[in-house]
Amino acid sequence: MMKYIFFFLFLGSFCTTLLFGQSQEWSFYNEDNSPLPSNFVRTITQDLDSAIWIGTHAGAVKLKNGQFEVFTTENSGIESNVVQDIIIDSDNTKWFGTIDGLSKYDDTTWTNYTVFNSALHFDNILSLALDSEEYLWIGTASNSPWNTVGGVSRFNREDEWIHYDPDNSGLVSRNVRKVYPVDTAHVWFGGLGGISVKNGETWTTYTSENSPLPYDAVNDIARDEEGWYWITVNDIIGQSGGLVKFDGEADWTIYDTSNSSLTANKAVTVSIDDCGNIWCANPFLNNFDGENWNLLDTINSQLHHYNTTAVFEDNSGNIWVGSVHAGVAVFKNDCYGVSGSTNHLNGQKDISIFPNPFENEINLLSHSEHSGLHNFRLYDSTGRQIEVENNLYLSNGGWKKDLSYLPSGIYFYQLSNKHSVIVTGPLIKR
Repeated sequence: MMKYIFFFLFLGSFCTTLLFGQSQEWSFYNEDNSPLPSNFVRTITQDLDSAIWIGTHAGAVKLKNGQFEVFTTENSGIESNVVQDIIIDSDNTKWFGTIDGLSKYDDTTWTNYTVFNSALHFDNILSLALDSEEYLWIGTASNSPWNTVGGVSRFNREDEWIHYDPDNSGLVSRNVRKVYPVDTAHVWFGGLGGISVKNGETWTTYTSENSPLPYDAVNDIARDEEGWYWITVNDIIGQSGGLVKFDGEADWTIYDTSNSSLTANKAVTVSIDDCGNIWCANPFLNNFDGENWNLLDTINSQLHHYNTTAVFEDNSGNIWVGSVHAGVAVFKNDCYGVSGSTNHLNGQKDISIFPNPFENEINLLSHSEHSGLHNFRLYDSTGRQIEVENNLYLSNGGWKKDLSYLPSGIYFYQLSNKHSVIVTGPLIKR
């Protein structure tokens, strides 16, 4: 009996971060509990009236004040039910990128643009973006094995079209999964083949052959307030991809399973919240504050799914998470992450443990020049101490521990110095 009492006391003191994700107020929308027409969600955004718009594989959804309005080819003028991206312009007009063309909706009238009635180069639209002058950039991709169509179209939203592809520009590929305009003249493109950057009349290409880019399949691009580009590289088999941080010139950092909470060497989507935290799906949801990584999965949070497709922060600070199989999850963002691989105490944020989850080895890394001596403890789920390492000197360096002998499960670690416990948290052995 005492063993179980200790276990619950142990959970209370060691799992603050883990249980934080469980105590958050979450909401869920799916086919079973709401009018959401499909659990396959591709994109989420918000209009100027604070309504949430969701693109699914069975139509577009408007959600405001708890009321759903679903737009399909049967009840509206939208071109296709497979909605892959949505963007809102300064007039609060909604633009939908679908598998069969571009749809415009001004809350009254629908207008469609396809290869048959406009200069749109290809109908399968994967990405929409507005630049500083409100030109609409459209990234398209061909499913053809010969890949002879597709590329990027720029549309002034009235009647002027410009098309870019590998034949008439420096675009590296006809498969464009993401368009990110810095301004009208400076635009980034990601897709199969790597990254292309248009800056005025100059084009620059980054691939795995001419740069540290780990793999030539780019899914998403975001830019933080300091000008760093965050790029998801999606190696489907999870060997060579990850999350890339790039200054746009020569400074590259690659985050993968060796130095982050990413559970595979691939990443699908990336977004940046109002606090500057990075949210990355690969396919679990990861949060990075610049120092510490947190992993949200079906074990340590209320997420019902593992295949995240979209992450969006609304103007009230709520994080909306779309998935392939489970619809949408919503929780309040407190800017500290929700679950966590670490719980920092006494203001200490200069030590991280990764990867988490792990398979064989964990790394304990100090980012401080004066970390000094530390003691490490590892406990199993019953509260039994199974590992002890004393007097670890972590000054501006790290320490590795082989834990391959442990069975799969949840463990809990504690790191202390001579004054106090400074960091605790769960460790997940896969």
